[in-house]
Amino acid sequence: MPLSNIIYPNANSKIVCWNIEETREELEFGLAMDDNFLKKLDSCAKHRQLELLAVRNVLKVLGGKYVKLGYDEFRKPYLLESEGHISISHSKKKVAVFYHKDKQVGLDLEHISPKLMRVREKFCHEKETAFCQENLTYLCLVWSAKESLYKFYGKKELEFKEEMLIEKFQLSQKGHFWGNVQKGDFKARLNIDYIIFGEYLLTFCSE
Repeated sequence: MPLSNIIYPNANSKIVCWNIEETREELEFGLAMDDNFLKKLDSCAKHRQLELLAVRNVLKVLGGKYVKLGYDEFRKPYLLESEGHISISHSKKKVAVFYHKDKQVGLDLEHISPKLMRVREKFCHEKETAFCQENLTYLCLVWSAKESLYKFYGKKELEFKEEMLIEKFQLSQKGHFWGNVQKGDFKARLNIDYIIFGEYLLTFCSE
């Protein structure tokens, strides 16, 4: 079972990461799956099938049983018949799930890719560009943090460049910084934790 690691941000939350190394059949083993999920699975491309099944395996680790997922009108996932809040992310052959017992959460897993350099003007505020400069890891953390904030907000239609702002921070292998969201009457300043591991990084936040 390629469960790569479990992170405990605090006593009421955990993040489970999974490396996808199995076949569909191996990932399906031991999972309880209803007809709706199987129908969705069969309609997806192979790589998406593996991601969905890996997430279900992570949910099994988190809940110790079959955990049902629902999606609200904005496609934000939530737990059916279970307490708590979750956020889900995947990148290449990894998936991660952030669970909190009683607080809204946001999570993003990213493969550090040079492609971001070509589109940074679409999501970077000039203040962020000033401290990121040409540092790819800095830039990827800003992008990932905004993805986490976007998932935390959960209602879509957030403008990455103007309605979210990441405050300047000192780069290391793991740490935290502040992220801001302002959309209409909604305003939040959230602590964002991050971890860099190999060619990937993880950002996450909660209320």
